[in-house]
Amino acid sequence: MGDIVAVLALAIILPAISNWRLALLLTLSMGFAQDVLRKLTPGEPVVMVLLFAPVFAIAALGLLMRGGSLSLGPMFVLHPSLRAPIVVFLCIIAAQVLLTIANTGSVMLAGLGIMIYLLPFVALMVAMYFANNIGAVAGALKVYIFSSVLFSLGVYLNVLGYQEGILDSVGVGLFVYPDEGGVFKLPSGFFRAAETAAWHGATAAALAAMLVMLRMFPGGPLLGIAVISILIGVVVLTGRRKMVVELLFFAVIFATLLAVYGGRGMRLVALLGCLCTAVYLGQLLFVQEQSGFNARPYVSRYATVAQEVSGRLEDMTVGSFRSVVARNGWTGSGAGTTTQGAAQFGGGTQLVGFGAEGGIARLLAELGVHGLLAGLWLAVGFAQACHASIRDLRQTDRWRWSLLSIGLGSLLIANIMVFATAGQVFGDPFVLLVLGLLLGFVLRARGQVHAPQHTSVEDHPSNHPSGHGVSNSDGDDHGNSDDHRNTVVFEPDR
Repeated sequence: MGDIVAVLALAIILPAISNWRLALLLTLSMGFAQDVLRKLTPGEPVVMVLLFAPVFAIAALGLLMRGGSLSLGPMFVLHPSLRAPIVVFLCIIAAQVLLTIANTGSVMLAGLGIMIYLLPFVALMVAMYFANNIGAVAGALKVYIFSSVLFSLGVYLNVLGYQEGILDSVGVGLFVYPDEGGVFKLPSGFFRAAETAAWHGATAAALAAMLVMLRMFPGGPLLGIAVISILIGVVVLTGRRKMVVELLFFAVIFATLLAVYGGRGMRLVALLGCLCTAVYLGQLLFVQEQSGFNARPYVSRYATVAQEVSGRLEDMTVGSFRSVVARNGWTGSGAGTTTQGAAQFGGGTQLVGFGAEGGIARLLAELGVHGLLAGLWLAVGFAQACHASIRDLRQTDRWRWSLLSIGLGSLLIANIMVFATAGQVFGDPFVLLVLGLLLGFVLRARGQVHAPQHTSVEDHPSNHPSGHGVSNSDGDDHGNSDDHRNTVVFEPDR
């Protein structure tokens, strides 16, 4: 197994060293492949969830070697209102890392805290350099979508009866008990857990819908609709109701923001939703007819979603705050104490208790009341910055950038709503990397307002289906704009 990992590492690292953009795309692919490699490794070590990190480090190093910067200063030029909440939040993180060491004596646990909280910021800065044109962003989204489709096929294999080896969950897996009786193991496919498979399926489905609307999906809209249907099927089959709710949140928020920011694409959204539903229902009927697949456990799980959403939201937020504070105090237990793998280093429920299941409750348990307030301030700051990007783009003719920013912003909001009630998947470093990249793409969009218009990219994105390898004349900002934010801040975009 070690030889396989070494060969794979060389195959990835050697070409990535000379091209930091390629390294970032390879990072996305490795984020999916690492779960399979973990299952193939004896003992399924938890450290394998970080296999993407060395590849991402190469991308970041390559950016630095090209003259880029991983400081937050460039972002503050585009969004100066973010300076205060980010600085305050990072100072609190530094203090809470020290508190983790004081409470647990574990440097490893403190390291987990540093990684979980800083990784999205690093991903954000890399993304702001990467997103120098719409084709580059679309290329990254395509790599993510098709990697997700490839690895999501394992969920369908689970449903068809193949559940051994790399198609089994890491650990004992997740079991549910349908109303009609019995025990039902949720399928995870090539992913380590059903929760992870569902999150990536929902995220990829939303991103695929955006590319279809942008007329940038390779193979055309029909293939895009088929891909979206496959991904929605994965979300449903994993039985993770919160991810179905996330997709519904995304659709509602997306439609609302489209109406608020001009209404472009509303009819296409409705048509896309109807087609995806029709294709998925046909697909489900086919699977049931051909394999005897029993859909009743899924139907029973989703039948009560609407009635349970409000109750769960209350239980996982304000309903749990008192018990969380009682267990961890007003100052919290320290950064990283609730993250995935924390139990191996003295953290987890044995330290913070069972009340910290929702994402907001986890922030309260780790960072304390002051940290939670700073996190909320930061969330509002990012929301305002995204609004600024979308608002400024609306006044230009760059409809693709505007529509993509609205879609990504909607997806991020939907994730925040799910995070409030269920924070487990958001302790996954790769998930945090993806969210940081998506946020960086939205924030970077504001720099396109004064960038020179190039019809070869804006009007004919299909000329660059890969999203990379686009020449500087097709959308690069550096050295061509009259806006100080573009020419100085993001000059090394190659």
